[in-house]
Amino acid sequence: MAAVDEAALARVRQYMRAVRMPSYHDKVYKDECMFSYDSPESPGGLYVNLATFQGFGEEYVGLDVQRSGGGLYLHLKHKRVPLPKAEVEAARAAAQAAGQLLLSAPTFRIDKAAELVVMGAGGPGAPESLRIPLPCPDLPELVLQKHESVSTAEAVAVLEEPRRISKYAAGLEQLSTGRKISPNPADWRCDETGTRENLWLNLSTGFIGSGRKMEKTEKSMAELQADLNVSYEFSRITEAGAHLTPLSGPRHTGLINLGNSCYMNSVLQLLFTLPEVADRYAGGAAGLFASCPPDPASDLPTQLAKLGVALAAGRTGHVAPGPELVPLPDDERVRSVRPLAFKSLAGRGHPEFSTGRQQDAAEFWGHLLELV
Repeated sequence: MAAVDEAALARVRQYMRAVRMPSYHDKVYKDECMFSYDSPESPGGLYVNLATFQGFGEEYVGLDVQRSGGGLYLHLKHKRVPLPKAEVEAARAAAQAAGQLLLSAPTFRIDKAAELVVMGAGGPGAPESLRIPLPCPDLPELVLQKHESVSTAEAVAVLEEPRRISKYAAGLEQLSTGRKISPNPADWRCDETGTRENLWLNLSTGFIGSGRKMEKTEKSMAELQADLNVSYEFSRITEAGAHLTPLSGPRHTGLINLGNSCYMNSVLQLLFTLPEVADRYAGGAAGLFASCPPDPASDLPTQLAKLGVALAAGRTGHVAPGPELVPLPDDERVRSVRPLAFKSLAGRGHPEFSTGRQQDAAEFWGHLLELV
């Protein structure tokens, strides 16, 4: 690693007055850009402002420099590297030998790189910008500690609903039957019929069964016809059985389900089909970003503009990987975005929409209109 000269150190010290260690109450946005859905895995990576702990993609870090006057940034770049098939199979075999249940072994590793970027008013591409690969022992100790603390800090939790322990699991009694259950469900068979499909496991006794106990009931011809009509109409809506080609690009961006968030996604997709809404937030995004308050994550117009740009312009922040010897799994972020920040903000303080439970789309629509 090349040594850092005194001139470079002088530029680093110039901005060290604003450097501080993130405390327990500080929010560190190191997973997603404040104004877009760029992440460390995006082509340009993510720049984390070491004074505000806010992350920005390559397209918007210049705007943050204009707002803050420049400073020290931690540039994070992550890359998915496919693992050899033999290594994946070895991981599965090792987990099974250890008695662990491994439903999906990792098929790739993430190579992480970081560098300290000193930015002036010109942004990351300006000649006066300075990049120092990390770790670098020549840097001041405070900067090294800052890098370590930001790298190890927990990212902002936008879905803050506490995970409750199931009342059935809290006092679950596991009987010692001398039977060892395979950690691989593909090895299971029903203890009664021997079938391999639709299996369930009794966590207390280790009994493996199949299906459910059904009670036969008779339906009239009218009821049967009604059921058929409902299933037929639903199949037409969902295009069941059809081979569909995923679309991407402007106005073809999907919203990833965050766990029972389809009510919100449906409302947002419909909302941004209105030209007036798209013009207000997607078309006016540059002005909204430039005039937003110091904390963009808490500003609803900023988050609507961020979402609008993704939906209207197809700006997901991720691109499909190139040809690989071992194909990477399909990354839904290439064609879709995760509206985590928007859901957290829109549901903040609401007894229902702040949770991860299912909700009514019409009720959320009314709630969103009140917020706007």
